[in-house]
Amino acid sequence: MTLENDVKSIPGTLTIDPGDNTGWAYWDNSLNPVVGSFSYDKTLKGKPLQIQNLAAMFEIVLTEFYRKGLKIEQVVIEEVSIWEKSLTSMASAKRGDLFKLAMVIGAYIDRCSAFYLPVKLVKPNDWKGQLPDDAVARRVQQITGNEYANPHIYSAVGIGLNEIGIFKNMGVIRGA
Repeated sequence: MTLENDVKSIPGTLTIDPGDNTGWAYWDNSLNPVVGSFSYDKTLKGKPLQIQNLAAMFEIVLTEFYRKGLKIEQVVIEEVSIWEKSLTSMASAKRGDLFKLAMVIGAYIDRCSAFYLPVKLVKPNDWKGQLPDDAVARRVQQITGNEYANPHIYSAVGIGLNEIGIFKNMGVIRGA
């Protein structure tokens, strides 16, 4: 699916849903980005090297884009946010997961700086409001007509669709 004239494009933009399982989407002039995801080496769970491993995996993604001749103009990363009305979010904060996520995001920003890439951080509430993962997936599928391998890729695509200006402007969608 290609973009209509009244919708902006974001060529060369890499959108990231960061975390233990990171989803990414690379945008050209269409609604069908190149997508992927990566996870840390599970033998490193709970160890300081876990964040370094995620950063190294992210650097491999960036390097592969350059190796293939694809220019990245900007990187858009979902930032850490705590939802005070969400028990899941509050429990995550108490366990320290949000602090770890902040460190992962910082490591990704550091890797971007090594490639001289500008980074934009977006708040989850700014791009998806209070939509849960399954509703994000349905909305992304409705817009793109594509199914993706995991919720992290759906979120990375959703972040990009929001950057284009069409994710939150979809209105109420049945089931989403």
